[in-house]
Amino acid sequence: YNEFQIVKMISDIVESFKQDHPDFFGVKIIYAKHRSIDNETVESFLEKFITLNQEFPDLVVGFDLVGQEDINNPLFLFTDKLRKFEKTAPYFFHAGETNGYGSEADLNLVDAVLLNSRRIGHGYSLYKHPVLWKMVKQKGIALEICPLSNQVLRLVTDMRNHPAVFYVSESVPIVIAPDDPGFWDSVAVGFDFYYALMSLAPHSAGIGFLKQIVWDSVKYSTLTEPERTQYAELLQPKWEAFLDFVIANKVLNY
Repeated sequence: YNEFQIVKMISDIVESFKQDHPDFFGVKIIYAKHRSIDNETVESFLEKFITLNQEFPDLVVGFDLVGQEDINNPLFLFTDKLRKFEKTAPYFFHAGETNGYGSEADLNLVDAVLLNSRRIGHGYSLYKHPVLWKMVKQKGIALEICPLSNQVLRLVTDMRNHPAVFYVSESVPIVIAPDDPGFWDSVAVGFDFYYALMSLAPHSAGIGFLKQIVWDSVKYSTLTEPERTQYAELLQPKWEAFLDFVIANKVLNY
């Protein structure tokens, strides 16, 4: 199957699932390619993304370059090509997943911000750059924080020392993501939300912190404004049902 056929199959499956599950809101695809490619190849993939986006505008919504940053090509290698497509290809770049400071992997953050990435995958090393994290905050670029992945891959041992603690304290926008949960048999994003509540939030935080990161997932998503409004209407009663469960079962002893 080619990529168009694959996306069409995904689209058909999603629509079928929505028919059977009215509270399932759908799927958005970020077209991601490995950063080990060369300049000519990245341009061809950008052109492919534009075509897919035109064919499936509500499904294929963004472009990313993924892969371990410390051993693969940095974003600046592709800046000429990426700038060429900047106005037509919404970017969601994986950047700064490193403990390095001033390395190519670390400085991917600079290019991600300058290329107007809508979100930044990981952004782990961003806290080392005061000017940059303030720009991220001002621009409303959310960091996709992946707590469990960062621990499994040994970027952090004690989750209380995760840079996201700093981002929370400075109100830098974050969303919680699972990264590659299948590799460590994690269940979607649930474990990461638990880590976020128990380790990234201040001691005084309660379930309101959990609500904030849930709603920020909607705020910084690729949903359109009408879709966000519609989704919030679906989400609110589910949140209230969750609170009823927490209270009835005395899950939190506050």
